[in-house]
Amino acid sequence: MVLPYVMSLVHGIRNGCQNFHPPSLHAEVSPASIRGGIITSFQLWVAFGIFLGFCSNLIIYRIGRLAWRFQLAEEFASAIPILIFVWLCPGDGRENAFEGKAISTRALEIITVPRLRRAMIFSAIIVIGQQFSGVNIVAFYSSTIFSQAGYSIKVSLLASMGYGLILFVFALPAVWTMDTFGRRSLLLFTFPNMAWCLLGVGPESAQFHRSTSARHSLSHGELGAAFTICINNAIGTFGLYAGLNILAFFVIFLIVPKTKQRTLEELDYVFGAPTRRPVSYQVRTWLPYVIERWIFFQKSARFSPLYQLETGGSNGQQY
Repeated sequence: MVLPYVMSLVHGIRNGCQNFHPPSLHAEVSPASIRGGIITSFQLWVAFGIFLGFCSNLIIYRIGRLAWRFQLAEEFASAIPILIFVWLCPGDGRENAFEGKAISTRALEIITVPRLRRAMIFSAIIVIGQQFSGVNIVAFYSSTIFSQAGYSIKVSLLASMGYGLILFVFALPAVWTMDTFGRRSLLLFTFPNMAWCLLGVGPESAQFHRSTSARHSLSHGELGAAFTICINNAIGTFGLYAGLNILAFFVIFLIVPKTKQRTLEELDYVFGAPTRRPVSYQVRTWLPYVIERWIFFQKSARFSPLYQLETGGSNGQQY
């Protein structure tokens, strides 16, 4: 009985390493102009793997109690090519950057060195915000959510497969637009949209609609049922994730700087600035400019960038 728990622990350690190392390698070997798209390609193939997992669940769901063995076997089979091809990956060329420093020293520097601490905090805010958006909960428990909403097992698995396909297909535009609009801009655009979608739509709405519409008069049945479903979603799990999306939007808007098409060396300057600087800039400079230019349509409004980074004689841009 202990062996499954030990294997789960080892599996978790492997997942942690797998989720950390590929983006780090991509960031170090990619040119600044396409780094965002290269790093995002990792998530593209993660979404593809989720889609394949849903497809395999649909194939073996009739097996019964032994289905979990086939699921583990599929994961083992997919790990074999990784074990082989990882030896063909080139080095990042930065092995000597940590020469002579113990891992404990480097871990301490992440906390004590302001530039490293800010980079870690800003990155953690983005990652935590994405995890708290609810996307992984829907991905991992989509079959259970649809099943509890009253659908059959087969229909629930088909819906999950469709969700996985959509997750993969719409990861493609993210790869292409990451270096056009930047990670920060895309997050600020998507977080509010995810929030209102979570508030307005929930898989459990179907079962509540059946029980609530009959309790209202014929003339107000649809409105009453819609209001009841809205309240249920707003105070339930979907409402919680919607609120976390809004919180992430404001936190990223205020303190997370843009890093689009910046080299790793230029990021030393971006993250070297105090945290209060981007907060003050967003509130006192950027927000008044947007109000004057795009709400009151004052063409005389002038935009002042946060950072002036000059590379190859080009003019500074906002970062």
